[in-house]
Amino acid sequence: MRTKLLLEITGHLQVKSQKENEPWAVLYDEHNAIDPNHLNIVRKALAGLAGARIGNIKAYNGGTLLATAMVGSSNTPVSPLNVVEFLAEFSESSFNGTLDEFKLEAVSEGIFSYVDNLSIYKDNQTKLAITWKLTINSI
Repeated sequence: MRTKLLLEITGHLQVKSQKENEPWAVLYDEHNAIDPNHLNIVRKALAGLAGARIGNIKAYNGGTLLATAMVGSSNTPVSPLNVVEFLAEFSESSFNGTLDEFKLEAVSEGIFSYVDNLSIYKDNQTKLAITWKLTINSI
């Protein structure tokens, strides 16, 4: 028997900043684009290929890589079954300057999701906390 399954994947990115002894400030909190390459990553992940695991969030300025943060997952037994949440942090020393793009990437299979046209300034006294949610629904 053959079953056809259609999936809709949406992304949502939240970026918060914090300077020492100050509260977190939300800098960005919006839905974002899913890269066409996501289908290749999902296919390879279902096949069990380790390189298809989403493992990095990268910060860029003008196409130049500023820093890479490894991701962890905050999913728990009470998390919605159709949501995967990735967390990462860019430390105070990770980079200084203005970033204009974030990319959520598989370990060796490329971009899954991205946000561009940003203008977020980070200095060496500021850390960034990234929460990137992917919601998967059948349609």
